[in-house]
Amino acid sequence: MLNTQMAKELLAAVWTEQDGNRKVKYNVKEAYKRDIINDCWIPSDESIGIDYNHVVYNGRHRLTALIESEKEWPFYISFNCLEDAKFTVDSGAKRSSGEKLSMVVDSQLGGGRTTGFLRALMRGVNSNVKYSETEIAEFASQWQPLITWIHKHLP
Repeated sequence: MLNTQMAKELLAAVWTEQDGNRKVKYNVKEAYKRDIINDCWIPSDESIGIDYNHVVYNGRHRLTALIESEKEWPFYISFNCLEDAKFTVDSGAKRSSGEKLSMVVDSQLGGGRTTGFLRALMRGVNSNVKYSETEIAEFASQWQPLITWIHKHLP
């Protein structure tokens, strides 16, 4: 379990923007924070990465979201990673939102068009919100009968 104080201590050792790390993306951090606040954050096998020089090179958005949520939450942490590991972060075959959606709702509804449609329904007139994949999946699960009807009648 990580609490806000632990997250602050980890962020004090984060790989900085001056060293090549990206800036915190506000919409991503906000989506993570909502998931944590709403008890929807699902810890995955992707851990907070700390190299053997004690530099946190992966997890800045998650740690920042945790601090701002003022909660504690379980996160996996990998220690003593090679310093070069930061160059392989986010380099795998990332699943699209549609592929992820197919894993939790009727696979017929998966795909980029459905994900885009769900985002549009969720946003309404507020186009500035970036919903997390967890929020999209929950929305799809809650409204699956309606989405199935729309998919069938308005493909």
